[in-house]
Amino acid sequence: MRRNIVQGILDHTKSAPQKPAIRSPGFELTFDQLSGIVLTYGLHLQRCGVSRRSTIAVHSGDPIVVIASALAAALVGCAWVFDGEAMARAQAVQVTHRFRTLDVAAPAPDGCTVIDTSWTRPPDGHSDTSRPRFPGFVRDDATWLIFPSSGTTGTPKFMALSHETTLDRIAANAVEFPTGNEACAFLFAVHSPPTLIRAICALTCGASLVLSTDTDFWTASGVTHVFGSPSQIKHVLPDQPLPTRIAKALIGGDFLPDELASRLLQSFDTVVNTYGSTETNLVVENAKSITDNGKISTHTVWHDTEIEIVDETDQPLAPGVEGIVRIRNEFLVQGYLNSPEAEAVAFRNGWFYPGDRGVVTQDRDFTVTGRTNDTFNLGGVKVNAALMDFVLQSVPGVDDAVCFMMPARDGLQELIALIRASAVAVTPDIVSEARIQIATTFSTEATPAKFIFSDVIPRTENGKPDRLACVAMAMSRRAASTR
Repeated sequence: MRRNIVQGILDHTKSAPQKPAIRSPGFELTFDQLSGIVLTYGLHLQRCGVSRRSTIAVHSGDPIVVIASALAAALVGCAWVFDGEAMARAQAVQVTHRFRTLDVAAPAPDGCTVIDTSWTRPPDGHSDTSRPRFPGFVRDDATWLIFPSSGTTGTPKFMALSHETTLDRIAANAVEFPTGNEACAFLFAVHSPPTLIRAICALTCGASLVLSTDTDFWTASGVTHVFGSPSQIKHVLPDQPLPTRIAKALIGGDFLPDELASRLLQSFDTVVNTYGSTETNLVVENAKSITDNGKISTHTVWHDTEIEIVDETDQPLAPGVEGIVRIRNEFLVQGYLNSPEAEAVAFRNGWFYPGDRGVVTQDRDFTVTGRTNDTFNLGGVKVNAALMDFVLQSVPGVDDAVCFMMPARDGLQELIALIRASAVAVTPDIVSEARIQIATTFSTEATPAKFIFSDVIPRTENGKPDRLACVAMAMSRRAASTR
């Protein structure tokens, strides 16, 4: 049997109990305090009847509750899933116990147990002098964490990560935290798959989590790593370079434009565009650097993974030829829970097909060029949605942008651009410049029929554009305007 993941955190607690484990403005939790919370959460789960045969669903906006409950699930030996929006549309996950905190606004389901401040203390009747005992997992291949897919194509699929697979992924991620003195700022929600695994990995290595988007707080906390999506980091980073350089920015969830990479390299020693999925773990990293002539250079770092570019008949293509991406490594999940049709499409002959298109060059550099279902046919002109997003995001005054197709009032499909403008931007200027750049990059036929401005750009927990949610938002606005 593999050692329980919580033991690694307890080991760091013994060696440095007062070292900060989690920090946010005005709040700090030491390793000793975090370990105590995890143990008491385990006791409360057992008091609620949770056992190795249970699957618990936790809904909370408090990242400490998310982390502590997931680690407590490892102690008890049960499966854990975040009870968020994806679960509301789920049919595949059979939950036995539901928990939530008081900050969740949605009505609590019947039988839901509230996690409150009393959970930081042992349950009534438990002796403070007796050492808590927990069964842990019955087998290494027992399910620990259940995560949804990105859900950009409709109903999310769920997948189970075993104790063994999760520990293997954590071990692979540990290369980011070699000294244990790192401080990591996460811009994704902690319950999102890549963040939760990386956060637990950082803690087992003795590194600290910094839960803040305040760049001044990053400096005060000695942040060494920042994890986020291109849109998140662009929104958070000030226009001027940071006064104190940070060691590394790891940007995932979407394509990292060279313009943004160049801007990040003024504030970070190393900028990496990561590629992977919940199904595969981290696959490759595209490390960005500035050449002597001021251009951005990209070098691909592979992570014990095979990537092939194939055609529609699964025949491998020559280097440099764009095609369908398929992935194979030792971190693959076994498939989707109770979703045989989706599983048959995505998992075939030992390969995972993420739905991306890409290119592998002769020098083994890898680039994602778009999604297999994200190509728009606009008046005979085929447009890659990811490239269109990039062009829109490059317009001065645009903080974020996503394009999508939706039915017009006459029933035909039309291209829409959803834009979040900066506070000082003038929207007519943005539209005018966007039209020019799109016509220059593609053609006038590729110009969006409408430009919609919004303070919110729907994205999945992994940072990918949620085009279905964009359509729903636009349709809702249209319906409201006709009332």
